[in-house]
Amino acid sequence: MPLSQQDFVNSPGFKLDYEVHIPNSFTSWKPSPENQLVYNPKTQSYILKNLDITGQQIDSWGARFKIASVDWAHEFAFAKAHDTPEQSKFGIKQDGSVVKLKQIFYASDIYFELPINSHAQYLQVEFKVTSDTEQPDALLYIYFTDSII
Repeated sequence: MPLSQQDFVNSPGFKLDYEVHIPNSFTSWKPSPENQLVYNPKTQSYILKNLDITGQQIDSWGARFKIASVDWAHEFAFAKAHDTPEQSKFGIKQDGSVVKLKQIFYASDIYFELPINSHAQYLQVEFKVTSDTEQPDALLYIYFTDSII
């Protein structure tokens, strides 16, 4: 059964003791202030608004991102690196998508697809750590907009 935005909202969240970034194929593969997810104690989640996906991708490997610490010691994904892209791909629905992630050493990139004729220009990202363990689980709520919010 697919997860809903309400499942994301109702899940408890935990703050990590390191910064979390979303390096990606649109802006940069280097963690930076522009791709930092900022913790919001009210929602118990990390948020990045208005990730611009309108420009040319910086490589030819497809629309993708990672969720990682600055030093790449902590990465969240579906699978380990070198698994096939199909094992790390999901579609972003018109009203957004919620997916489960886990902390994985040397994680695969997370590939995404948008609906045909979506006119998507920006990704809105919320990331919630759902367990307070050494290798925590997490939820990712991601949706797209055609203008800055």
